[in-house]
This record gives sequence, structure tokens and C-alpha cells, in this order.
Amino acid sequence: MSTQPWYTTREIVKLALDVKIAAQADWQIDDAIDSASREIEQATNRIFYPWTGTRYLDWPDLQMGSSYRVWLEENEAISILSLASGSNTISPSQYNLEPHNQGPPYDRIELKLSEGGSFGQSSSHQRDITATGVFGYQDDSAAAGTISAAVASTTATSLLVTDPQRIGVGNLLRIDDERLLVTDRSWVDSGETLVSDIGSLNNNVTVPVQDGTLFRKGEPIAIDSEYLRVVDIVGNALIVTRAWDGTVLAPHSATAKIYRSTSITVERGACGTTAATHLINAPITVHQAPGPVRTLCRAMAIDTVLQEQAGYARSIGSAEGVRNLSGQSLKLLRQQVIEDYRRVRIGVV
Repeated sequence: MSTQPWYTTREIVKLALDVKIAAQADWQIDDAIDSASREIEQATNRIFYPWTGTRYLDWPDLQMGSSYRVWLEENEAISILSLASGSNTISPSQYNLEPHNQGPPYDRIELKLSEGGSFGQSSSHQRDITATGVFGYQDDSAAAGTISAAVASTTATSLLVTDPQRIGVGNLLRIDDERLLVTDRSWVDSGETLVSDIGSLNNNVTVPVQDGTLFRKGEPIAIDSEYLRVVDIVGNALIVTRAWDGTVLAPHSATAKIYRSTSITVERGACGTTAATHLINAPITVHQAPGPVRTLCRAMAIDTVLQEQAGYARSIGSAEGVRNLSGQSLKLLRQQVIEDYRRVRIGVV
């Protein structure tokens, strides 16, 4: 997958598609999501995830406008950790991030006129300003359980998590001060087995287990070679959707092992952060782009997958009245996201 976060996940697109070929088409779905995410960034002139690092800015630049302001343009900021002009440090008390009442993201840095800070301290205008911080549109996140085993190495790429249904391929996670990019997931023995046999009919949707509290609504489980999705939990009975993710409906005997997808593969130290060790039960959060951006990314990915499966022949009508089936609602959604979230370049109409 891409080394950049996505604005939806493989699992969410699969859930929306709910088609038998989904398990065999992970690569196709991943490619569609990555393409949709990058297209949204291009259309809106911004990234919607946080990136930590250093940006170098010219001063004065073409959009200078005044001696105390620098426009960040594509380097719009969530927060600034340090700021300097040449070798001179500018303290946080000497500048404001603007627009203060609306940000983040902040589109400019303005020196406080009463505090004595100044730009232009380098020998030339090139890279006069050095800004280190968190850049991007926003750093909103949602809780996603904890890690269920300590991460003792900074190079380990497999993590065990408690709430797999909240984490998907393409998510940007945060554990302590490290961000991690989810690139895949795998099955782990839950330690639970079936209490009694279950049949191979679509209406055999009750899976009896020893301890229902170990499972989560919405998560997939595996028994033998069949995947099932937990839609509800009643005591020690899991109510499931059978033959999930393109697998085949099959009978299962009592004492069959139940597997959970609680092992995730990650890229460490993602988006400018540094890989670190983490204690067991460290909280996990999942970065969340704005809702309309997530919806558009999902819709674009689904449309691409369905169009490819149909050889780009999905249409309705006939003769002069034929039109693309994916059509108007996706177009309107895209237009609305661009209208609401497009970053206007300074000096560009």
C-alpha cells in the first residue's frame, strides 16, 4: 500500500461492497482507496492528516504583503513547535498563528508588533524562516482500544490490539507520541472455541462461545476456513453474518478454534514521528479526516472497483439516453467537498 494515510479503510469499503469477490480483490480495493485519497488531496490543495517535521520558508516571498507576516500556503499548520529566522529563535510569545478564531489549520504566522521579533535575519531571503511543527489540516482522532502486548522494539512491525473492529488498513494510528500506518492485518487464536456445533445454513447465525466479552460488535472472526462478522453479542452468543468476505458457508464442530484479526502490521514512525517502545495497555487513537472527506473517499473507491469489475460499462438507458450509472450523486459529493475544503492559493484565482 501507499506510505501515506488513506481517508477510508479497506474494511469499510469491503463492508459497503458486501460482494463475494472482496477477499480476492484486496489489492484492487487498496489501489482504489489510495488513488481516491491522493485525488482528493490534489482537488483540495491540502492533506488532511498530520505530519510532523520542519518546513523552510522564503522571506520575503511573493505574497509578503507586510514585514510581520508569512503565508504558509501548502505548509498550513496544526501547531508550531519552534520558529527561527536565520540563527535567531523567535519565541512563541513573539508570534501568533492565524486565523486564531478558526484554526487549525493555520495559514499564516504573524509577528506580534509589540514583542520585537523579526524575520529577515538570514543573509538572503531563501529559506530565511525555519518552522518545526505539526502540519496538515487537522489532528482529530477517535479512541480505538489499547495494545494488548507491550512493544519492546522500535523495529517491530506487528502489534496486538484489543479492538480490531475500530482499526483498518490505511488508518493512521497514534500510540504515545508515535504515529503508525496500518498496512495489513492477520489472524490470532482467540483462545476461545465453539461450545456446540453450528450448521451450514445461512440462518445458522448464532455462534456459542465460552466468554462473549472477549469479542466486539463489528469485528470479523474466523472458524476453520470460513470468515464471519459479529453483528451483535448476547451473553456468550455471537450473532454473526455467515460466509463473510468471500468465504464459503460451512458447518463447524464443537471445540473448533475461533480466530480474531487482532494482529496488525504497521509502518513505524509514520508521518515524521519517531518509532518508540510502548507499554502494554497503551491507548490507541485513530486519526479521522473530516466526515465528508471520508465519505467521498469511500464513494470514489467503491465506484472505481465496481467500474473495473464491469469493464467501465456500468450504464443505464439506451441509445442517446445512455449514461454512466455511477453518475450524479458522486459528482455532487465531490463538488461539495471541493467547495467546503479546497485551500485557495494566495494570489491565485
